Amino acid sequence: MFSTKGKTGKKGGFLGEVDSDVESLFSTNTNDPGDSYPLIGSDGPMRRKILLICCFIGWYVLNVAYVIENKKTLNTIPLPWTLSALQLSAGWIFAAFFWCTGFRNRPQFYDINSMINAILPQGIFHLIVHLGAVISMGLGAVSFTHVIKSGEPVVTAILSAALLNQYMSWQSYLALFPIIFGVALSSAHEIHFNTAAFVYAMISNVGSAIRAILAKNIMSRRHSYGKNIDMTNIYTLMTLVSSMLSIPVVIFVEGRLWVPVWIAVTNKMTNKDVLCMCLRAFLSGVWYYFSNELGFICLSQINQVSHAVANTIKRIAIIAASLIVFKHPVSTLGLLGAFIAILGTCFYSICRHKWP
Repeated sequence: MFSTKGKTGKKGGFLGEVDSDVESLFSTNTNDPGDSYPLIGSDGPMRRKILLICCFIGWYVLNVAYVIENKKTLNTIPLPWTLSALQLSAGWIFAAFFWCTGFRNRPQFYDINSMINAILPQGIFHLIVHLGAVISMGLGAVSFTHVIKSGEPVVTAILSAALLNQYMSWQSYLALFPIIFGVALSSAHEIHFNTAAFVYAMISNVGSAIRAILAKNIMSRRHSYGKNIDMTNIYTLMTLVSSMLSIPVVIFVEGRLWVPVWIAVTNKMTNKDVLCMCLRAFLSGVWYYFSNELGFICLSQINQVSHAVANTIKRIAIIAASLIVFKHPVSTLGLLGAFIAILGTCFYSICRHKWP
């Protein structure tokens, strides 16, 4: 579905000077015409606004649908590693549609080494990000996982300084304290605190920060790797790579559990219940990938401050929906901590925009 073509030229190293503001993989906006989506065009400002609003609504709804279907599936069949791999494999369906129909230009790398250097490391960390988040949500409350995930900017700031020797303004560092305080307060007052859920969410944060650093670096020198190397194609490729990498990992960790867990879970189920469970697992992967696609569309059309606000609203929507659906008990201080952490993330992004 993608190809490599020969070219003589210089290829840069993988880690280099990149912007340390990598709170999210989706914040990488190159403003390149080749990165634009046909859905959001210039057919008129009113039509564009309506389409963008619809995309934002779809983005929020699909994110909520994903976390709910994900948690319901894990509550039914506790195989988080396997579910993660199945969700990542949904990327193959979208890749086949986008590239085989010509809806999106296929990436063309100059040689196999360029493809490996650009995609493999990101695929590894994308797998870590997804595994960590899914396992965390399986072990604990969805709301708790997303509060911990809001602490990603703190991890990014630390790794940018440690790995790249890049530092931010003192205002930006100061803006990290509300996030730290909010996460700490929410964790300390989590009624059913789960240490393993906290650890896996933090592992996901570390993977997400490194993945975003690598993505920024690749985008800054993408023309040396090949053609049509935009963020959407990079995301699709690293999803395909991570899905392949997940196979041996999942077989090693949960392979021996497949038969006994399946028998135990489906023993008292009707055929309709089994079908619904499998459909829910499949749809969670579709919602996961499609929500990220809509995220690219939305975030490519707005500035960094609007991006911070949009991500904040998304996280609030996910936490609120999960609390309503799963009725997870939460203390007043725990809820206050979550609120502070999420708003702190938004405040930090605004500070990074004003004081890099």
